[in-house]
Amino acid sequence: MVQKKVEENKKIEKIKTNLPLERIEERLIEIRSEEVQEILGATPRWLLRAGISVILSVVVALLIASWFFKYPDVISAKITLTTENPPASLRANTSGKITQLFYTENKEVEQNSIVAIIENTANYEDIILLNRILDTLSDVRNFTDTINLKIGELQTVFSSFSRLINDFKNYKNLDYYKMKI
Repeated sequence: MVQKKVEENKKIEKIKTNLPLERIEERLIEIRSEEVQEILGATPRWLLRAGISVILSVVVALLIASWFFKYPDVISAKITLTTENPPASLRANTSGKITQLFYTENKEVEQNSIVAIIENTANYEDIILLNRILDTLSDVRNFTDTINLKIGELQTVFSSFSRLINDFKNYKNLDYYKMKI
C-alpha cells in the first residue's frame, strides 16, 4: 500500500510539472483503479433483462410468423408411373370415325370385348345377330338364308357362304350319286 502511494505521488508530481490543472485532474483518475473497475466491470441488470427480452420477442415473432407464412410443400417434377399390369394399347385395323363407344374412361375392359365401333356400312345389331346364329349352328340343314341382314362389306362373303350351304342342302336332298347309280 505504501508503495502505491509513493508511486501515485511521483505520478502526481510529474503530471503537475508538465500539464495544466484541468489535465492534471483527468490524469489522476487511473483507468485500472478499483473504483473504475467497479463501475465498468458490472453490467447493469436492466440491460441484461432488456437484451434477453428483445431476443426472446424476436424468436417468438419468428415462430408466430412461420405459423402464418407456410413454406410450400408442393414440389413440381416429372414422374413415370408403372403398374404390375400395364395398360394395353388398342389399335384399330382401319381408320375412321368412332360412331359408338362402349366403355367410359377409367373402366376396366374385359378381354375380347368390343370397345368401340368405327363408322362403316354394316349395322352393329345385324353383325351380332349373325355371330350368334353362326355360333349356335350345329347342323347346316337348320341354316336359313332368308334373313335380311345389313352387314356391309361382309355381305359378299355371307352370300357366298349362304350359296354353298344351299348347294350342300340340294346335294343332300337330291341324293344325286344314288340316283346316278
